[in-house]
Amino acid sequence: MNRRQFAVALAALGATLTAAAQEFPTRPVRFVVTGAAGSGLDFLGRTIALALEKQLGQSVIVEPDPAAGGLIAHRRVAKREAPDGYTLLFTSTVFLTHAVALKDPGYDMEKDLAPVSLVATGPFSLVTNMATPFATFNEMVAYAKANPGKLNYGVGGPADAFTLMMEAIKRKFGIDMVGIAYKRGTADWIPGLLANDLQLSFGAFTAVLPQIQEKKLRALAVTGNDRVPALADVPSFGELGMPEIRNQAFMLFAPGATPPAVVARLNAALVNALKADEVKAAFAKIGFTAVGSTPQALAQRVREEMAFFSTIARDAGVQPQ
Repeated sequence: MNRRQFAVALAALGATLTAAAQEFPTRPVRFVVTGAAGSGLDFLGRTIALALEKQLGQSVIVEPDPAAGGLIAHRRVAKREAPDGYTLLFTSTVFLTHAVALKDPGYDMEKDLAPVSLVATGPFSLVTNMATPFATFNEMVAYAKANPGKLNYGVGGPADAFTLMMEAIKRKFGIDMVGIAYKRGTADWIPGLLANDLQLSFGAFTAVLPQIQEKKLRALAVTGNDRVPALADVPSFGELGMPEIRNQAFMLFAPGATPPAVVARLNAALVNALKADEVKAAFAKIGFTAVGSTPQALAQRVREEMAFFSTIARDAGVQPQ
């Protein structure tokens, strides 16, 4: 094939892909969700799926796949699903630690997944139980300095997001605390806190708010730069000098080789869906904020989050498994 024939063939292929993107979608779209059925991530995925159906004119099917901490879902969409826009990954920034925790996660976050858009953000709260002798974050720091190694906190593993966030806090304030790993995360941490087996834990805002309101747990800080209206007297990590302890972000990705025109179609539909009052209200009801973005903005957010986790892991001597 000479150059002219190659150029003609390339132009024909481009025209075919463009036409296919313009027709997209012609069949149902699937959301592979890294959260378990009934989780906050699953709720967000189902809410946005319903809104997207109106934009795309096709069904959007939600498939929860929390196996191996979301790793299987990430690998599946990154490596095994066709890059045609019909199978998407709905995940959050807490699942970005695979590259830190594993020598070979089996996929490359930046190369094998195509960002579509940010979907929402929501805070975590650092909480303690009512038996601890401190009522504020600063009092906790003072107590930890005076009693090194006496405070336990819950984590999911040696390099999960909560472990690394707590490592950042320990290094920032020069305190010594002990991480206790629980396989089921919040499902175990809350009982552990209530029993005083743990004195500290991060928790999704909606998961811990009922216990805070019932005065079973006490909030010490919330992630991000802004205070949460429901906990107006609780400082944000931004106020405490740690803006890098950010809110959880929920994100939508396609397989890495998905045609840009299909990604653009999905992005436009998702951004429009997130503008709907019913979507904003549903998210706000469980403490989240609807956030649409460009694919480029999501890619930048991923780079920043991964850089934070990688730096903390390196400084703390966390070795990939």
